Amino acid sequence: MAFTVRVFGIFTNGAVGSENVQSRRARTLDDINRANQVWGSGFPGGARCEINFVLAGTYNFPDTTINGSTVGSVDDPQVENLIRQVRQDENDASAIYVVYVSGETLSNGVSTGNAGPATKFNDSTKFVGRAVITDGAANSFIFAHEAGHVLFGRFTSTGALTLDDPSSGKPHNDDENNIMFPIVPNENPLINTEQCTTARQSSVIVENS
Repeated sequence: MAFTVRVFGIFTNGAVGSENVQSRRARTLDDINRANQVWGSGFPGGARCEINFVLAGTYNFPDTTINGSTVGSVDDPQVENLIRQVRQDENDASAIYVVYVSGETLSNGVSTGNAGPATKFNDSTKFVGRAVITDGAANSFIFAHEAGHVLFGRFTSTGALTLDDPSSGKPHNDDENNIMFPIVPNENPLINTEQCTTARQSSVIVENS
């Protein structure tokens, strides 16, 4: 059984991979393939979750330049504006919408990515995923980490929205080998069974087959 998550890559001027159609596709696919290693087949010692990320399309905004140093989070209006445009073009499809920006870090000087879910335009109980990723996240498992934040988005029994890691009760995991550790592992990051169980219930997942 596969649990499918669609991904749209949204490129701004000057971001790594923004040069042409082929490079945009290649960068998005690299992030997707790494996420599939973590959340799909899994590395030895971790859970095998069978979540399958697929490329749904790429968008290019050559007239829009966003340096990560001016962005605090995925809620930044510069980022949200691009995501909203693509969501409208795609009829608000359930997916993770990834905005690639230039620069090595976001405005906090440390983070190379930020992500979370947002409710759909007309349905407060369904999510779409949003992420913003800098050049510093290229060739890493950062997207796989940010996808985790999206997949963990859920409502608690009290109706509150939480993004917490279900296995730690906090935004991040304490295991330095876990994909949700604050400093994302460079090699063979793992997930655990509790993380997988929660992630599989995400409304961002569009297909069980």
